[in-house]
Amino acid sequence: MQKIAGDFTQLSLKFTLILSVFLIWLAACSSPPSFPSPDFSLNMSESSLNLEQGKSTELTISLESHTMLSVELTLADLPEGVTASFSQNPLTDSSVLSLNASTSASPGNHTLTLQAKAQGKEKTAQFSLEIQKATTPPIASFSLSASPTKLSLEQSGENLVSVTINLDEGFSGLVSLSAADLPEGVSAGFAPDKSADGSVLTLTALGTVVPGDYSIRLEGSAQGQTKSITVQLTITEKTSVNFSLALNPQSTTLGINSIKQVRLDVTPTGGFSESIRLNVDALPKGVTASFDPSLTTAQSTLSISADDTASPGVYQVIVRGKAGSLERTAQLSLTIEDNRPPDFKIFVAPSISIAQGFFGTLNLEVERIGGFSDIIQFSLEDAPAGVTGEFDFNVATFEGSLELLIASTVAEGNYTLKIVGKSGTLERSATFILIVTRAQLVEVTIVKPGDRFVANGPMQFEVRVNGRVPDMVTLVLPDMSIVSSNRAPYTFTWNPAADDVDGNYRFIARANFGSKVIESESVIVTLDRTAPTIVSQSPKAGATDVRLADKIEIKFSEALHTLPVFDDPNQKLDPYVRLTGAKNPNLNYTWEFNTAQDTITIKLKERPVLPDTLSIALHDIVDRGNNPTKVSNWSWQVPDWLEYKGMTSRIAYYPSLVLDKDGTPIVAIRLGGNDIAVLKYTSTGWIYLGGAEDNINVIESSYGYSPGLALDASGQPIVTWEEGVINPEVKYSSYAKRWTGSSWQLLGSLTGDDVKYNLEPSLVSDGKGNTYFAWRSGSSTVGNPDAQASVYVSRWNGTKMEQLGAVLTTSANGSTTTSIKLNQTGQPFVAFLGERIGSPRLFQVMRWGGTGTSTTGNWINVGNGVNINASHEAYNPSLAMLGDTPIVTWQENDGNNENIYVRRYESGWKGYDSDSPLDNFVPNPATNPSLALSISGPVINPDPLPLGFTQPAQVLTVTPTIAFIEKDGTSSKVIVKRKSSMQFGPWVQLGGPLNINSSDNAFAPSLAFDGATPVVAWVEGESIGKAKLHVARYNDF
Repeated sequence: MQKIAGDFTQLSLKFTLILSVFLIWLAACSSPPSFPSPDFSLNMSESSLNLEQGKSTELTISLESHTMLSVELTLADLPEGVTASFSQNPLTDSSVLSLNASTSASPGNHTLTLQAKAQGKEKTAQFSLEIQKATTPPIASFSLSASPTKLSLEQSGENLVSVTINLDEGFSGLVSLSAADLPEGVSAGFAPDKSADGSVLTLTALGTVVPGDYSIRLEGSAQGQTKSITVQLTITEKTSVNFSLALNPQSTTLGINSIKQVRLDVTPTGGFSESIRLNVDALPKGVTASFDPSLTTAQSTLSISADDTASPGVYQVIVRGKAGSLERTAQLSLTIEDNRPPDFKIFVAPSISIAQGFFGTLNLEVERIGGFSDIIQFSLEDAPAGVTGEFDFNVATFEGSLELLIASTVAEGNYTLKIVGKSGTLERSATFILIVTRAQLVEVTIVKPGDRFVANGPMQFEVRVNGRVPDMVTLVLPDMSIVSSNRAPYTFTWNPAADDVDGNYRFIARANFGSKVIESESVIVTLDRTAPTIVSQSPKAGATDVRLADKIEIKFSEALHTLPVFDDPNQKLDPYVRLTGAKNPNLNYTWEFNTAQDTITIKLKERPVLPDTLSIALHDIVDRGNNPTKVSNWSWQVPDWLEYKGMTSRIAYYPSLVLDKDGTPIVAIRLGGNDIAVLKYTSTGWIYLGGAEDNINVIESSYGYSPGLALDASGQPIVTWEEGVINPEVKYSSYAKRWTGSSWQLLGSLTGDDVKYNLEPSLVSDGKGNTYFAWRSGSSTVGNPDAQASVYVSRWNGTKMEQLGAVLTTSANGSTTTSIKLNQTGQPFVAFLGERIGSPRLFQVMRWGGTGTSTTGNWINVGNGVNINASHEAYNPSLAMLGDTPIVTWQENDGNNENIYVRRYESGWKGYDSDSPLDNFVPNPATNPSLALSISGPVINPDPLPLGFTQPAQVLTVTPTIAFIEKDGTSSKVIVKRKSSMQFGPWVQLGGPLNINSSDNAFAPSLAFDGATPVVAWVEGESIGKAKLHVARYNDF
């Protein structure tokens, strides 16, 4: 008791303090307070909405105001097929606008206007609504809406909710209504509980209901579908301060285009004295209502009116009064009757579009007024010539249609037509615009199978019709109907008979629209019950000497079904086409079809290990009709080197090889014991330039030696050689001839200071009309052609032979065979052995120091001696030029053996990687090297630049390659080695040792390049005096 008394004392002191402060403030006020004028604004959660047919969406509306306002909301410009409801109307704080689109709502963009009114002020706000076509065919259904969606209910009280049922087009039947999730002590009753339009929900609370906020669910069920909405319910404590509403009368009848007034009485209890805000829920379409006054403490007049859009019937209207947290309702039973004289109105769509030669249907509706039920006679007026119409009208439902038939002669354009309805003395009309469009708007297409489809049995067809729904679709062969269908999808099956022959069959589809028939484009399908066969194959089965560059190709008797491509490069076409090698089981290759799909081409991507036997196996390949080929496989031989067949069988010595611009080999050769001849390979074999086994020697009875060969600017061969006679005295002369295309033209002899001994000439052409010759000249005074030999260089300028400068070298011990090449500016370089015996035995390279076409100048040494050991003999030099860099290979005798070496000049003579011999079996002799450069590319901006190049733009892929003779223990063979890169990497042997008969000996190889592919000429036999000429090409891509 003491604690209670203490708390009460503190509360009294606090109240006294607050009251004192209030009295002081009141006394300080010298004027009455001013209140802001009533004003408000609206905020919307979205400025645009998307709404799909058959679905709903929501928009939240918020009220901003400095005063307590109640704002009446209306929505204008609502498109047909869309309904709207507010969760709170009038609006005091916020309301949710629910929009529902029926399945028949027209897709498009619409601008809706929200109107708000309060105490003489009016505000509007707009938002856009896009109605979208249903993504899936909508199912006719229904939806529910409630007003209000948020309400309060006092203990021991009741409240009403108006429930509206919105039916989609095509949905019929009654919807059963129920309430769920009700708080304990609250009951719900629908009147009626089954309806097709709406119902009034009465919520009743016992005095024991716990106050608080609850969500109740209103459900509707019909035709296996259930829809629900949520209503927010607030339970408040029972208070003695209260009021009730009463309508007088509680039911009334309202005519169309008339107004009625109903008195509303307010009965306060428990000292209630607040103003009550009044509004109306669940007004039917075309009915409006207003209170005067809308804010009252005792009484108000409800004015209710119906315009001519209102539908006759009985409706339950809810009158709602709200004061603070108190909310009371009253229900008015409103009967709307049509008190107008009997009449009718005609409604049609504003326009219809029909193509020339087709018909269209215009829906027709009649609104009955004042109980009109008589028969109406319809007619069509103002129709242009060629347009006729036929009416079909149901007098029970007062709905019908007008079928319009447009002749193909009616011009395109817009026409205004009138539908006239007459019944007794009444005559009403409606107009619409007929849009006549160009014919062929309807399209009939055979979409399956595609044109040129091939099958070996039954075929499935599918026809698509765009633009209109046909009465019938027929798939036909000429003069023969297959099957007809009057429903989509239009699918058909053709089962070929056993006696139907293979070949093409032409199908068309026909769509019937009344008497109008439209045909599709024809589709040709192929009946193919014949298995494909292989028409040709390359290489042939059992073929030998097959080039890697040749296509591997299989041609079939007809187009094949497309084969899948496998990701594994070793499984291309497998298991359909499989390419393998006896030494290379997993070949890397690609394949492709030709345009006609009847040929498969296979290409190797890498050079396999050769020689090898390659094989193809075919499995499970089918044609477009799914007919399988027979299992087939075959193989062929792929050698390392491909020999040019048909060579002469005469004894041959010392070949010199060049290739023309087409890669055709030309060989200068000593045949038999005497003759110098030049042979060229053709499509029919080897031919002699100048006639059969033509001897081009200057002196017919002389002995020819050491031929050399080059091509001039026109691509014709120039040959040089050494020619010896013994009568009346021993004499050696060197000559040069040029092939004119029909005969050999003598360019002259190569003569040094001594006319008696001029031997072992070499040559090079600059491709501009100049050909350079190098040779050695011996001393006739000594009487030995090998003693005191000197080296000379002359130039043939197209008209005469002229010596370049003085002698390159004079040696008492003799000089050896020369090799001459040009740098990139056309300056000649010569390689030769300056001393044959004695020491040092310098192997030298010299370059011409003259300029232009001058024959005066000096020969300049390129470095010192080239050979590995100056005391060793060096023979058979072969020179090549990479830009300005000379590269030379030669044979050097160390006293025990002959080996092959190669060096380049780079501020001195240097070996590649090392100065090790190139030969494989160093103890065995290696002789007669021939050096050439393979060229492929270009390579862009290499780093570092290859030797001899200073500008990246000059750079090609250039690799030195050397052919030489090496004895492997049983016989001498040609070995070809290529540098794996210009400056780095090992020397790689190309293929195996090259000789035709493994027991014979090979001699004197000559190497040339067709791009990057080496070609070698050599002679082969038991001995040098029994050897025969051979030419072979490296088998590469």
